[in-house]
Amino acid sequence: MLMKYGTKNIRQRLYTNHLMGNKLSARLKKYLVDDENLPAIVEYSDAKQYIKDNCCFQFILVEDNNERGHIEGLLGFLTEARYMKMEH
Repeated sequence: MLMKYGTKNIRQRLYTNHLMGNKLSARLKKYLVDDENLPAIVEYSDAKQYIKDNCCFQFILVEDNNERGHIEGLLGFLTEARYMKMEH
């Protein structure tokens, strides 16, 4: 099923951008390296391993933009998403 908005292959996008991406495309790795609360992560390779060990995703198809924004905000709040403000 193709999304009306967004990416066609979220798994590939997450792998390419967040896990394997360079400093420009892998913003999550940059946030992890820069995070003072994670002193063990000093290199991008450390951030990559942290993502592998601690991160997962679940895809939820929501057609309505308004509803999708509300769900994203709610889930970000409930999970105490660290870097959400930097992305908006």
